Amino acid sequence: MKYSKVLLILAVLCLGSLALASVLNKQCEKSCLAEAFAKGAEHGFGSHVKINFSHDEGDTDDAGASARLSQNDGTRKRNAGQVTMNYDQLKEIDLRGYVTDWTIARSEDAQVHLSFQDYLEPAEWNLLEADHKLTLTLGKEGPGSARLLLPANYQGSLQLASVSGRVTVDAGVSLKDLEVQIVSGSLSMKSLPLESFKVEAVSGDVKIEAQEVSPLLDISIEGVSGVYKLSLNQRPKSLKAETLSGDFELNVPKTLGFDYRMSGLNASFEGLPEEGKGDATRGSFGDAPRADLRFESMSGTFTLKQRP
Repeated sequence: MKYSKVLLILAVLCLGSLALASVLNKQCEKSCLAEAFAKGAEHGFGSHVKINFSHDEGDTDDAGASARLSQNDGTRKRNAGQVTMNYDQLKEIDLRGYVTDWTIARSEDAQVHLSFQDYLEPAEWNLLEADHKLTLTLGKEGPGSARLLLPANYQGSLQLASVSGRVTVDAGVSLKDLEVQIVSGSLSMKSLPLESFKVEAVSGDVKIEAQEVSPLLDISIEGVSGVYKLSLNQRPKSLKAETLSGDFELNVPKTLGFDYRMSGLNASFEGLPEEGKGDATRGSFGDAPRADLRFESMSGTFTLKQRP
C-alpha cells in the first residue's frame, strides 16, 4: 500500500471543505434556497428535474410540513422546508455540507423528497443542475438537519460529503452507487447500494449493518484514524479497507467465505485462521464461493468476528 494515498485523504477532504466556502459568498434578497429552486422551476431544470417549491413565513416543528423559508429581518426562527422532485431522468445526486446531519431513507411514493429543519440563513445554499445531475451545497451555518427520501426502485447514484455532520442511511434505501466523505462526523448505515460503495473518512466513526448485500457489490473504505465496523449477512463481490492508524472490524456468519490478504508496516490481524502482526498474511475462511478481502494499514488493527 502507498501510505501517501491515505494521507492524501485528509488533505483532499480539508481542501474540499475550504472550497465549499468559495461558492457560498453569494447574497440573496430572499433565502438562497428559495431563489435557486424558483429559478430552476422556471427554467424546467433542463427538463431533467421538475421542482415544486413554495415558501411563506412562520414557525413549524414539522420537517414534513409545507416549505417555510424566510429571512425575517435577521431574527433567527425555526423553519422547515421541503422539496419534491420527479426522478425519471435524475441519475445522480450530489449533497455537500458542513454541520448538517443527513438522513437517507426510503420514500413511500415514486418521488424524491428533500426536507430541511432549522433556521435557513441567506447565502447558505447553492443549487446546481447539469445533465441528469443535481448538486446541493449547504453552508457552514446549517441547516441543522436534512432528509433525503428515495423511491424503492431508484437506480441512480448518490455522493454525500460532510465535514462534521452525522450521516444515517436507513434500511430499504435503493441506490446503484454510493460514495460518502466525512472529516470528523459519523456514518451509520442499515442498507448498501447494488454495485459500488465507497467511504473516505479522516477521523469519523463508521458503522455499517446490512441485512441484504448484492453479490455485485464492491466495497471500498479508506480512512486515516477512527473506528470502522462492518456487519454483513451476505457476501459482496469484494471488500477493501485501507487505514493509516484506524481499526477495522468485520462481523459475519461463520459460513460467509472470504479469501483475504492483510498487509501493513506495524498492523495487527486478529480473529483470522492465522493471526499475526507485521508485514503480511493471507488465507481464507468460511464456505465457498468466497469474496475477495483486502486490508492495508500502517498501524491499525483488523479484527474478524464470526457468529453462528
